[in-house]
Amino acid sequence: MSSGRETGETSRHAVRDVYVARTVKNPQDKLERFQAGLSRHLGRRAVVFSMEDALHLTYLESYGIKSRLLSLSYDLAGVRSFKTELQTYLSETLPRTGKMPIQIDSDEPLKWITTSKLAFNIVPDETLLAERDEIEEFLVNKFGEPPSLRPFTPHITILEMRSRVREQERKDPVTMLPRGLYMPQSIAMNGLEVYLGRIADLPARAA
Repeated sequence: MSSGRETGETSRHAVRDVYVARTVKNPQDKLERFQAGLSRHLGRRAVVFSMEDALHLTYLESYGIKSRLLSLSYDLAGVRSFKTELQTYLSETLPRTGKMPIQIDSDEPLKWITTSKLAFNIVPDETLLAERDEIEEFLVNKFGEPPSLRPFTPHITILEMRSRVREQERKDPVTMLPRGLYMPQSIAMNGLEVYLGRIADLPARAA
């Protein structure tokens, strides 16, 4: 079995966060120029994430998976085995979706995903939705029913505000952009990966 029976306290320390995501391919000139220009414009008002911060699109967030693994008393070896099994399944099931471009929604390119975090709004095309469906299929086959999952709303978080967001910026975040700064229409992504703990060393709070 991939799970190990331990005390609740031991399991809680052993079970790490589990994510499925694509990181942004680096280098990528248009995106880097956009992020750098946005950072200069906003200054101390915001932390604008750079390419080194492992910008990414999350397909599966940790909390539903982690709760399920805890309820089944998985130990660390079991979690690692789960990660490998899911990665193998995705590699075999989705062999043609390695590096690929994703499209930013031209009608609503930016959206607030929390009161302080701003993201590119990604078009949920057939490829992205099919990949999420395969992840859910794996979870159903593994657990008999899917864990409690957040709806899949494709986005890439690009900044976190440190000061108050103005009313107009809340209604239309595009107004935050300086004149002459153009955002990319598409973004090149790396392959689909399963991560334990952190996504490419990006702090979990920015996931």
